[in-house]
Amino acid sequence: MNTVVQNVVKGLEEITEETAKEVAKQGGEIAKGVVGGIAGADWVADIKPTSDQDLEKKKREDEERKKVEMRRFGRKVEEEIGDIRQEKKRKEEEEEKVFLAQIEQKRAEEARERQVMAGMNAESSNPAKRKKAKGSALVQGEKKPSDSDMSATAEFSKKPD
Repeated sequence: MNTVVQNVVKGLEEITEETAKEVAKQGGEIAKGVVGGIAGADWVADIKPTSDQDLEKKKREDEERKKVEMRRFGRKVEEEIGDIRQEKKRKEEEEEKVFLAQIEQKRAEEARERQVMAGMNAESSNPAKRKKAKGSALVQGEKKPSDSDMSATAEFSKKPD
């Protein structure tokens, strides 16, 4: 059984080798026929070497054509370039204004935070000191009215001596 399988594999290898050789041989013949059948001169029959005068003439014609195009479209291009520059400058100024506004806002916020922190640091945990900080230490307590301020009626519980 193994010999049959081995013989089949050998036969397939031989067929593959022969096929590969045949394909390579035919591919080479096809390439020779395509390239060999058409000469290089046939491909570019109309091309002649150009002289220096012809090159100069073509360059001048190209320059003239470019100048005409620039005259026709040049003003519009210059205007568009100017518009683009102005737009770019305007955008940069707008971005700068926004940036400066953000910085100013941050500074104001930081100043508020500093004031809050300073206020918190000034307050004490001692109630007497907080009362004093509010200015209540300067307020004097209730005075009892003097005898002369009172009328001689029932405001007094006992009569003065």
